[in-house]
Amino acid sequence: MLYFLLNIVFFLFLIATLVQFGYWILVFSKLIFYKKNQKNIVPNETKSATPVSVVICAHNEEKKLQLNLYRILTQCYHSFEVIVVDDHSVDNSLSILYELQKKFSYLRIIKNTYIKNNVGKKEALALGISAAKHDILLLTDADCIPDSEFWIRDMMAALDTGKKMVLGFSPYQKIDDQSVNIWIRFEAIYTALQYMSFAICKIPYMGVGRNLLYHKDLYIKNNGFEAHRNIASGDDDLFVNAAANAQNVAISLAPNTFVTSAPKETWGAYIRQKRRHFTTGKHYKLGHQLLLAALAASHCGHYGGAFILLLSGSHIELIVLIYLARLMLVTIGYNFVFQRFQDPSLRFWTPILDLGLALYYAILSPAIWIGNNRTWN
Repeated sequence: MLYFLLNIVFFLFLIATLVQFGYWILVFSKLIFYKKNQKNIVPNETKSATPVSVVICAHNEEKKLQLNLYRILTQCYHSFEVIVVDDHSVDNSLSILYELQKKFSYLRIIKNTYIKNNVGKKEALALGISAAKHDILLLTDADCIPDSEFWIRDMMAALDTGKKMVLGFSPYQKIDDQSVNIWIRFEAIYTALQYMSFAICKIPYMGVGRNLLYHKDLYIKNNGFEAHRNIASGDDDLFVNAAANAQNVAISLAPNTFVTSAPKETWGAYIRQKRRHFTTGKHYKLGHQLLLAALAASHCGHYGGAFILLLSGSHIELIVLIYLARLMLVTIGYNFVFQRFQDPSLRFWTPILDLGLALYYAILSPAIWIGNNRTWN
């Protein structure tokens, strides 16, 4: 009986590993070898440059606004406005914004005067989008700062004819070599590897609101956030999941378009954040859920099966050989990915981080079905 069970485990281990090879070779390689050249818009080119509305929501973010907003207001782009929606802040956010407005007339301040519904920032974001004067919306957060003064310009450069949306990348700030910071930076890159690779494969399923561009008419056509208004998260990934299709999405891998975010500094804060994000997964389209579930299950199956078989002493040489073959593939793949996303120091941690993904899936996946965090900040 034990022999029979171990053979089943071995078979499942092989299937899981083959699925992993499939994702890396057929899907993730699309991003690794992505060659598309983006035309840069000359910073001082003619007034024909399409105007852009940058929309930011802020709730008690006085320190972050002081640190980050100036870089956004001084972007090298001919025509843009910056809309900051103050979402019931009780700190000095408004005072800081009014002082900046004296210098930058294109900074527009919107106060959310509705009774706080405590369901994320969708209400505040909807106010900002409704107030936007321009058809192109570029979203980010108050705790984010563009890596370049050409952020708007090069995000617009990625917006090809016929496209309605651009998925950007938002890395997390490197603070130190603490395990939580290493993991947060890696997880952000792995998430981008997934959603950008699938978008290249014409299967867009999510984006991050820290760096996301789309046409206002796409927002109107999809009735804004109405379909998921009672979910705290989802103003980015659930909107993209509903509005994106194989024809209307582009991605931007240009480093000038990266927008760096402030990371959580403790494991507890990070897990609470990710648990909230995971709860949106059950609202994705069924096909997207199945693709992501297969990716997570095969990752766990590869490591779980290897662990059980090695512990039992069954097929040891073959298991080690298969494990090393996959590890070699993902190590090479991650080396390119980390370079592309401007964080090559993570490559030294690849074996540990890849193993950590299996634990990550096992610990946080139940959050998809349990609970519904109703806060956004």
